[in-house]
Amino acid sequence: METQISTYIKYAGMLLCSALLFFACCKEKEPRNEPDPTEKPEFLLTASAREIDKDDTVTFDVKAEGKVMDADIYIGKTKISGTSHTFEEAGTYKVIAKKEGYSDSEIMKMVKRLLCTGKTA
Repeated sequence: METQISTYIKYAGMLLCSALLFFACCKEKEPRNEPDPTEKPEFLLTASAREIDKDDTVTFDVKAEGKVMDADIYIGKTKISGTSHTFEEAGTYKVIAKKEGYSDSEIMKMVKRLLCTGKTA
């Protein structure tokens, strides 16, 4: 009878250890809410106007993660000083914001129209 009880205890112990091992290995990892350190925040570039006329000045805003940021603003390949610019000639311009440690903004197209004054030669 004692051997029968000790056999039951052995099987119960093995079953308990197997169940603990199973649940320890099957536990799902909780998702991490921490940002990926290799992922750079992206700039959002906005302008006071996208289509402009003669002598209009455009003011640019640059945000990253909802906060206004200082960034270098390029029109074509030329860096402008500050956040405002007056376009001298009619045409389509590509504007982008850049800063080390951040992803560049998407390219914004600006259009300066040539106005007709209504005068004829």
